[in-house]
Amino acid sequence: MTRAKAKALNFDPTTFLAALGQFATGVTIITTRTDSGQLIGITASSFNSVSLDPLVLWSLATKSASMPVFRTNSHYVVNVLAAPQLELCRRFGTLKGDRFAGVSHSAGDSSMPVLDGAIAWFECHNRSRYDEGDHVIFVGEVERCGVRGQSERVPPLVFHSGDFHTLGPLESSLASIRVVSSRVRWLWPAPPRHCAPAARSMRPARPRRPSWSEARCSSRCQSRPAPCTAWKE
Repeated sequence: MTRAKAKALNFDPTTFLAALGQFATGVTIITTRTDSGQLIGITASSFNSVSLDPLVLWSLATKSASMPVFRTNSHYVVNVLAAPQLELCRRFGTLKGDRFAGVSHSAGDSSMPVLDGAIAWFECHNRSRYDEGDHVIFVGEVERCGVRGQSERVPPLVFHSGDFHTLGPLESSLASIRVVSSRVRWLWPAPPRHCAPAARSMRPARPRRPSWSEARCSSRCQSRPAPCTAWKE
């Protein structure tokens, strides 16, 4: 049986990046040590869990100068960054020199560097690697891990929509959303009659983001002075 191929793309790279940017992620620094003792570290937001076996994954661009080391080293550490470690994140993502100069760390059980101040860390055996597109996906088998004590907890560093953030109480976030929603209702109190029925039945007191079909509406919306894209406000 012939395996079906993916359909031709109907979007451009800018749209793809914008869509990916809406998925908020934590930020990590992956660290390792060469046989000669040199410390290597890179910033990565592609970290994720795989299973409770326990396995985790992350990816690295094939053109990265650190690729040969990470391909061949037996172990590495995934350091999950706290919000106050933003400058450390930028340092390991851009600095061309010694990224570990002046950075506090200690050796884990695998002798790989664990960064001080990280809110969690995973010491991993370099289990497998998969080449896909212009990146290599690393799957690590976690041998040891740790997390800050409850008394030392600080908010995590979060990357979303091309910028860095941190977490706050949900109630505060919902209050901000309600303010934005009230502005949206003022911009679009009543969708045009030719829009999808679900959009016409919306009530200002309970705003929501329209579905893909509602947002597209009909071709006539594009020539109207107040199209459905008012939800982008």
